[in-house]
Amino acid sequence: MTEQQADLEQDALEVVGRLEVASNETFLGRIGGATVVYKPVAGEKPLWDFPDGTLAGREVAAYLVSESLGWGVVPRTWLRDGPLGPGMVQLWQEQDRDQDPVDVVPAHAARRDGRRVVLEGSDENDEPVCLVHEDSPSLRRMAVFDAVVNNADRKGGHVLPLHDGRRLGVDHGVTFHVEPRLRTVLWGWVGEPLLDDELDGVRRVRAGLEDSREGGLGGRLAALLDDVELVALAERCDRLLRTPVFPSPEGDMPAVPWPLF
Repeated sequence: MTEQQADLEQDALEVVGRLEVASNETFLGRIGGATVVYKPVAGEKPLWDFPDGTLAGREVAAYLVSESLGWGVVPRTWLRDGPLGPGMVQLWQEQDRDQDPVDVVPAHAARRDGRRVVLEGSDENDEPVCLVHEDSPSLRRMAVFDAVVNNADRKGGHVLPLHDGRRLGVDHGVTFHVEPRLRTVLWGWVGEPLLDDELDGVRRVRAGLEDSREGGLGGRLAALLDDVELVALAERCDRLLRTPVFPSPEGDMPAVPWPLF
């Protein structure tokens, strides 16, 4: 049975392995011929700044916003039951390990090929190094997406380079906080103007929030987020449209996640 033939929401979900590097319980699974990532709500570790048991829903909300933007930043993500209870399920993505859209490199090579420098520092041998990321349309869109959903954890490892050149973002459980929480390795465009197509994407999200019908963006997000979080989401969209530049770090939280990868 292929991925297209499988009923991803109803067919049996089989756990075939565990991803040990994840902070919350995360499993590799199969639904028919489809490989998926499965994160049961019961395996979520409590966080001081997010309500318990809400991370799976936030991952799905992030996917819905990605779809509304029209850019396909996030792989298909949905809620369903599984062997360890209800949780988030996401289609597995095969990465191209030869590509490094985000990297730490020697300082002398930091701006090679037009890469954007985010941080400067020293390695374990006190040699100067820089955190860099590529300057590509796909990564720009991911940075806009992160600003919209208020992503508090865009690590380098959460950027998946695909063989066809696309970049996908994963691990969006700590999103949609009402206070500034943007922590990311994609700060390379701070203060630069947003492009017309990027603003068009933000407009699509803002318009979709007004659609409170069951199948509308506003209606679907209302089942996943609190009212105050939806208001904050609309305000972030309005702010980007009113001041159409890549935002700068703000608030008391660190500007980058740790670890970086």
